[in-house]
Amino acid sequence: MSSASHPGPGPDEHWVWRRLRQFWLIIPLVVILFALMLSDLGDFMGYSPFAINPCGTDAEQSSISARMYMPLAKWALRYTPTPSTAIIYIDPASDPADLITNTCASRAFLARLVTDLNALSAHVIVIDKYYSANGCAEQDKNAEFMKAMEGSKIPIVVGQQTEALSGGSETSGCLVLTPRLEFSKTSKVAYGVLNLDTDDLRIPLRFAIAASLSGNGGAAASSPPAQPNPPPGAALLPAASGDTLSLAAAKAVNPRIESNRTLSKLLAANPVRDPYTTFLNLPHITALTALCSAEPAPRAPIDGQPGDALCKPWVKPLDDLDGKGLSLDSKIVVIGDISEQDMKPFPTNLAPFPPGKRPGVFLQANYVQALLDHRFLMVIPTAVTVGLVVLYVLIVYCLYWAHDAEGRPRLSLEQAGLLSLGVLAGVVAISFLVLVTMSYFTPLWALWGAGVFMVFRYLEATGHHRSMHLLGHLAASQHHAAAHPAGGSTEAHHDGQSETKH
Repeated sequence: MSSASHPGPGPDEHWVWRRLRQFWLIIPLVVILFALMLSDLGDFMGYSPFAINPCGTDAEQSSISARMYMPLAKWALRYTPTPSTAIIYIDPASDPADLITNTCASRAFLARLVTDLNALSAHVIVIDKYYSANGCAEQDKNAEFMKAMEGSKIPIVVGQQTEALSGGSETSGCLVLTPRLEFSKTSKVAYGVLNLDTDDLRIPLRFAIAASLSGNGGAAASSPPAQPNPPPGAALLPAASGDTLSLAAAKAVNPRIESNRTLSKLLAANPVRDPYTTFLNLPHITALTALCSAEPAPRAPIDGQPGDALCKPWVKPLDDLDGKGLSLDSKIVVIGDISEQDMKPFPTNLAPFPPGKRPGVFLQANYVQALLDHRFLMVIPTAVTVGLVVLYVLIVYCLYWAHDAEGRPRLSLEQAGLLSLGVLAGVVAISFLVLVTMSYFTPLWALWGAGVFMVFRYLEATGHHRSMHLLGHLAASQHHAAAHPAGGSTEAHHDGQSETKH
């Protein structure tokens, strides 16, 4: 009766099909686990391959993935170039407080700093700030700022802010430029989008920008910016490519930088693929050090305070501005605030910045330096990575499913587990080899995923083996009970007889 209700496998059925019938439920479970694992590890590690956002905006990066990535990338890019970039930071702890909070005071100070950097023969000035058309109502300070910027003999790159476009697409662009302060077309001022990649360990290269609205005269991206909030039903003109601040600065230094084969390949991808980089402890000084050292006495007042009195602690020799031989002659100078609002979590410490944090200007300066040095790592395409992970999963399953013609396993569970570990070690070794020889970085989620799957497969196989062993014991007990149905009463009868005799 039991056999009729639960027919067993036919005598001619191959052992492979018997195994598949046992494990077919596990296959969809593994697929679901794999998808959940990537989603979960995306939050845990700071990256998920299925969450690519072509219009990515600023995001924090303090995950375990970042901490693991840093030594790997440093090992792959193990040369340290002589920095051609220096950071000039505006610090509310030392500089006049109004330079951070008062837009007009900030513009007047920047006007003097830009003029002084021209006198110091800086190569390119990069300002990690955005200037709106109506940010300052004091016309005299606006005019002073415009005169210094437009009169600069060296190229200047300033920040361009964007806003998300509701209903935008990759073809029309999902960001629009916000209204900005326009400089003369004859000036050497260029713009760069301030957006960062969702992973700030990557160099942001370019974002798809909606060039303008159909009723805006067909302006290009370099013309006056588009309206940030288009009216309902307004049609968008074709998208324009918005170079980021770091790419625009690198192009100002080297106009032919896009002809680099690797960089051109990254820029040609859709969406643009942002490469990984490493970070250097670039030379940095305060804005007061640069300004006060460049201007001879008597110095004009700074933000209403006596210039010479304010500058006294900050004056340094022009060929040793940081005490380590820093000169701004022919340097790319990146200017930015280090206020608390501009700080981002970062997995290393460097004075004078707070522990575990970096200002945005530190990131931007490093991006510029990395682009000029071609010091970046390309990421293996997601499709290739997923394909290799699937192949690894199949290999691990084959190790556990390897049987001879009679269906006996060729490997014990321990042997299959050790070989799986060996395959994972081989994958890691190949990843390192590709990293060093071809500058292709294997996403850490793939290595994490392979390791988690290996442990899961071993535990699942061990659990199945124990459950089958237990079921075998239960089946044997049931078979014994069925073979001796009156065994219990016979024993009772004999016990009764001996009791009576006694």
